[in-house]
This record gives sequence, structure tokens and C-alpha cells, in this order.
Amino acid sequence: MKKILNYTNRKDSIIISGDNPEIKINIIEDDGETFFEPEIKFEENKFPVNSEIYIQPYTVHGYVGKPVYYGNVKEPLNSRTLEPYASKDELYFRVKIVQPQDDPNIKIKKVISFKDKIRSAGSKNLIQFGEADIDSIYEIRMKPNSIPIVMFKKGLGLKSDLKNSNYLKGIIFTGSVREILMRYIFDSDTFTECEVREDYVKHFKTLTKEPFPKKEDETDEIMSWIELALRRYSNYYVKKNKNLINIMPNSDVKIEEKLTY
Repeated sequence: MKKILNYTNRKDSIIISGDNPEIKINIIEDDGETFFEPEIKFEENKFPVNSEIYIQPYTVHGYVGKPVYYGNVKEPLNSRTLEPYASKDELYFRVKIVQPQDDPNIKIKKVISFKDKIRSAGSKNLIQFGEADIDSIYEIRMKPNSIPIVMFKKGLGLKSDLKNSNYLKGIIFTGSVREILMRYIFDSDTFTECEVREDYVKHFKTLTKEPFPKKEDETDEIMSWIELALRRYSNYYVKKNKNLINIMPNSDVKIEEKLTY
């Protein structure tokens, strides 16, 4: 019989940020595989000591993994779990603290506390996607301390198409990252204290092994660096044997099949 969870009268007070988070989820990428490994420590008497801890991986694109049991509040498990279906940048987590049921014939378990939309420690997406009533097919919206958003024209279905088309991913991601990098370089004064820009700087310095350009640099040098950054980004393995280049359909694939490749 399937277990049923009762969410009524729960206390959603799990701390995931600050100097002393109660749950911190680390993601490890090893030899092309992705694992998550939580660090769990609750204050004494916050929840009943025998309350069970479940952590569930998911993505905003529709993937939902199975809840993984991580011990109880008194003795949480310290173990690593393989996540074969999503990359580090895609993953979110939800945590449930569940009161165990002593009677095995009763399948309803009470959820004492719940936390959703948890990112891994230090993990942020480079780009987000949305839809709006705009006059172009898509536009890129950027403001300080917000993740850049590729906003598609509402009604065209491009946001949902992107989830199912590697062909579109290759084209949209490459063009979007190019524009975002140019904005962060040439309009750097607007993003002086922008944490998201700093994430881009660190990421692309790691990929290119070169300093992030300044707007005072020679234009040819900046453009040359951007081309290098895009080459490295396109060939960066987000999963084992998976990057923007090798998920694209080649010339052997018929044009009518490319959009769903």
C-alpha cells in the first residue's frame, strides 16, 4: 500500500542559510557522475528525536527523484547518493521531517516540517527562462544581483520546446551566454556589486584559465576572449559525455527531426 503524507499543522522552520544551517546539501561531481551529500544537524528538542529525514532531488524542468531516507533527527545519516538524471546546475532539493507511525497498519505519516527550493551549497544557475508579452521572439533581462533571464514571447511555446530540444538548447544557450558576457564586460559599472556577475567571473575564469576582461581592454582582445569562453562553455561536460556540442544533431539528421533531437 502506498504511504500517504499528512501536511496539516506542520512547522516549516528548517534553517538552510546563515552561519549554522541545519541542512546543507553538497554536490560532488566525480568522473562525470553527480552525487549529493547533505550535512544535517538540528537543534536539540526542535523535533522529536525519532522523526525521519527525507531528501528529494528535482529540477524545475519536470524531473522529480525519489525521496531518499537520511536517518532520523537524533542520528542523521552521513552518506552520498548518486543522482544520474540531473546535473549540478539543474538540481533543487526538498526536505521533509516525518513523524514515524508506530502502527504498521496505518499508512498515513505526518509531515512535521517541510522545506522546498533548496539549492546545493554554493550552487547557482547561470541562466533562467521565462515567458512574457514581448514584441520580439526572445530577450535577455539582466539586473544587479539577479540571475539573467531569457524571456521568450508568450504563446510561442519556446520555453517548453527548449526542454525537449537539444538543437534549441545549443542555439539559445550559446547566443544568450554571449550577450550576457558582453553586458557584464561593457556595462560593468551597472553590475559593480553584483554577486551574480561575480559567479560568472569565477566560472569563466575557471573555464578559460584567463582573467575576466575589463571594458578598458582592447575590443579585439575582449572579443577574442569571448570566443574562447564560448568554445570552452560549449565543450564543458555538465554530465558524463554530455555537453552543448555533442548533444547537437549533426548534418545526418533531417531538418524536420532536429527540433526534437
